Amino acid sequence: MFEYDETRFVFRLENIAFEVTVSPFYDRFSLLARDATDNEEIAYYDFQTVSKIEVILDRQNDASLRLFLEYDRTDLMTVVEFTFKPKFKVIMKETFR
Repeated sequence: MFEYDETRFVFRLENIAFEVTVSPFYDRFSLLARDATDNEEIAYYDFQTVSKIEVILDRQNDASLRLFLEYDRTDLMTVVEFTFKPKFKVIMKETFR
């Protein structure tokens, strides 16, 4: 539920702790990944032009989502795919509309 225009998800998968913030009314998405053993930052993403969030997989052993960033772009669209399970992975690509 987006009661306050922003929702945070905090979870841990094996040795990585995640903090995901979604602000759909402001087209924002951020993800912070830290090594759970020493709290070292592994990855940080902060996107401010997210036009769509798509859940690709949401199963016990497979979880991934896709972001579409196309606001403020005329010819290209950026697509970012986050895989959380079975292993954390990020794919970013630009494509023509």
